[in-house]
Amino acid sequence: MTPVAPRTSADKRYLMRLVSRLARSAIWRTLYRHVPTPWREKLARWVGSRMAGDLAFARTERWNASVRTRDRGDTSLNASQTASHSKEGGVNIVAFASGPLGLGESARLYTRALIERGYPVAVQDVPLPAPASQQDDSLAKYAARAPMHDIDLVFVNPDYLEQALSWVGRADTPRRYTVACWFWELERFPDEWHSSLSMADEFLVASAFIRDLLVGVTKKPVLKVPLPLFPATDSGLARRDFGLREDAFLFLTTFDFNSSFWRKNPLGVIAAFQAAFPDPATPVQLVIKSVNGSGYSQLLSQLLQAAAADERILVRDDLIQKPHLQALQRCADAYVSLHRAEGFGLGMAESMALGKPVVATAWSGNMEFMSEQNSYLVPATLVPVLAGQYPHADGQRWAEPDIGRAAILMREVVADPATAKARGLRAQSDVRSRLSGDAVGTALMGHLQAIQERIQSPCE
Repeated sequence: MTPVAPRTSADKRYLMRLVSRLARSAIWRTLYRHVPTPWREKLARWVGSRMAGDLAFARTERWNASVRTRDRGDTSLNASQTASHSKEGGVNIVAFASGPLGLGESARLYTRALIERGYPVAVQDVPLPAPASQQDDSLAKYAARAPMHDIDLVFVNPDYLEQALSWVGRADTPRRYTVACWFWELERFPDEWHSSLSMADEFLVASAFIRDLLVGVTKKPVLKVPLPLFPATDSGLARRDFGLREDAFLFLTTFDFNSSFWRKNPLGVIAAFQAAFPDPATPVQLVIKSVNGSGYSQLLSQLLQAAAADERILVRDDLIQKPHLQALQRCADAYVSLHRAEGFGLGMAESMALGKPVVATAWSGNMEFMSEQNSYLVPATLVPVLAGQYPHADGQRWAEPDIGRAAILMREVVADPATAKARGLRAQSDVRSRLSGDAVGTALMGHLQAIQERIQSPCE
């Protein structure tokens, strides 16, 4: 029997590309329908992981060399402060503190705002409800095995709240004052979440959009404090390091498959881009930067098929370090979000802070910081959320952006660079003022101190 030679790296790359091409074709959809149901998820994950591997940025040598000090969110924090008890106040942070979820990033941002104001924090890191990388250690030195303060600030949505509180040992300790920070993107608070309202004493929200839906279902206090932004730590990577065109006007859109493909609407961005620039010779490029596509092979395949019709569209599904992501945002000329719903819209805010013109749907949480004066707003019509597109969405609506109008605005951004630059600078000024870490930290710390005073005051 002739021995089989081991596969070389070139062989593996070829097979990966082959699987990726297959997954982008109609053959994959036919094959998937004929696979027995118990095996479908495993097959989808296997194919998805191969597709995602083929979609990572090709790292140049500068990828490692450029990140001498990674942006862990702590480069300007008070390094002498660690988790400690304070009679004068403090807060326990219960969150996906090291995970890549939006709630985890929100927890890190709010916590950083408190730390920079000198407010004591004790962080309890909750394991993620789904498999994902937990690599952000920016809050590691503030970690605590047990709660150390009288107030809990919990960044876990209702569907995982009881499990998360149980994991950090809340069932074995006296109940403290609990402030829950929740995000939701649709018009109505889900019926399935109503029972969780009793588990919090009050709520922290990032936008008026979320506040308005919460005040309709609870009489408990709801505090609105927008997500804070901090000066970006940029890795310094250039377009060539990302494999991007140097001679094109570059549009960027980003999303996480775990945060709903249909809600983020990358297919709408592709449709608007192609409608705006039908001539393939037009020097423009659209970069779609996603993450976690390996778990959604059919949706990833649909995205790739839509992008394949235009060589100017580049899809990259890759979890990259925050300094590299901020470098990618800097390399872009404009950001696009044709979302159907947002709780806040951090990617838009971050791009605006860099002075980039942003084309976005004029609905939901991003209207907390966007206006006709600082953005290119796309009108939308509220439509029913279709079955399977989003959890807890029965009878709910969200926005369907006007793709034709989005295309016109994208053309305007390219055709009138002076106006685009002026609007980007206005955006930069607005978000740096409204979303400053200092202002957010001061507001949140003041509220927590007021809660602490009430707790410590004798009952009247």
